[in-house]
Amino acid sequence: VGGACLAIGFCFAGTQSLEARNTIMAELRGFAEGKLGSTGIVLSSLQLSSGAFESCISNCSVALGLCMAGKGDVPSFALLRMLSDRQAVPPGGHQPIAMAIGLLFLAGGTCTIDTSEESLAALLISLYPVWSAASPHATLLQPLRHFYATAATPSVLEVIDSESGETVSATAKMFVSKRNCVPQSIQWATTKPSFAIFNHE
Repeated sequence: VGGACLAIGFCFAGTQSLEARNTIMAELRGFAEGKLGSTGIVLSSLQLSSGAFESCISNCSVALGLCMAGKGDVPSFALLRMLSDRQAVPPGGHQPIAMAIGLLFLAGGTCTIDTSEESLAALLISLYPVWSAASPHATLLQPLRHFYATAATPSVLEVIDSESGETVSATAKMFVSKRNCVPQSIQWATTKPSFAIFNHE
């Protein structure tokens, strides 16, 4: 289940898809309650004490950060903070949650994740290797964890007056979702999701 959530995170990296977010959060909440994801099946104490359980929480946390990268999504942040504040978190358990929070607020909300092949390869190097419950240094050289920064791409659109060259505020009509064909009026010159999800009218 944790691997499937991580795959969703890679697939929807930087898209800020609410469907993907809700799916990952449902699984993550289940794991946080000691259940097998969203199935509601209570895990035995033997399963809870295994490294696999903590790895599922780590993978789901990172997937959530990938999906909502740069948005600063409050429900996602609240869930990640709750996981960070848990009692008896193993030594290596804080790193993936801290990385997920870092992705959530990537560059103060001015960047998101690029989905080019090179960027996804960098994300795979930095986020895919097994998260160790014993020590963050046990399974991967720590400098490789910083490769995610090469996948960051600016997501700020700035409206500039063609005559004066100065930044101005403007209202634009655009389609934010391919499924939702109702145009939305947006006051521009603020942080927006990745360019790839916009359809211009």
